[in-house]
Amino acid sequence: MEKGKEDFKVFKKLYSFYKSQGIKRISSKKYVENLIKEMKKKNIKNKFIEKILDDLLKKDEELLMTTLHGDFAKQQVLEKSKDIFFIDWETRKGLIIEDLVSFFRKSKNLLNDKKFMEILEEVYPKGVSNNIEMYLILNRISKIVRKGKVNKKNIDKLKSLLKQVNFNFKRFNK
Repeated sequence: MEKGKEDFKVFKKLYSFYKSQGIKRISSKKYVENLIKEMKKKNIKNKFIEKILDDLLKKDEELLMTTLHGDFAKQQVLEKSKDIFFIDWETRKGLIIEDLVSFFRKSKNLLNDKKFMEILEEVYPKGVSNNIEMYLILNRISKIVRKGKVNKKNIDKLKSLLKQVNFNFKRFNK
């Protein structure tokens, strides 16, 4: 199978898994509120992240959540007799793009990554690609909250992402 088509086949199969598990719609406000609660529960305090979440609370977009593979990578995809199998599952609920982002984790700028964008637009519902900036920001913050710690590396990655999506970054550098 051609290399480019292989990734499409992988994500079409993964999306079929999502559908079999159920795809839940949630408002971005509710998702952000849950992140804030989780930060408080884990005693995570960071003014930079708090300001971003406060700003995102002003928006109310529809987000999709599902059961994810978790920490998805190319090494967790096996092909046998033209069928695809996934291994090393760490299932949990999360934003529908988390596995896609994880798969392309080495990409410096997902929005400029042609293959990432093609899979996003071909496989995922239109609403996901229309709100990809919000999904990416929330995905990055969710990862920080899940790990339960804020460090310079995490904040630098978040700042880089905010620049890529043209988030009102100057407001947070004061």
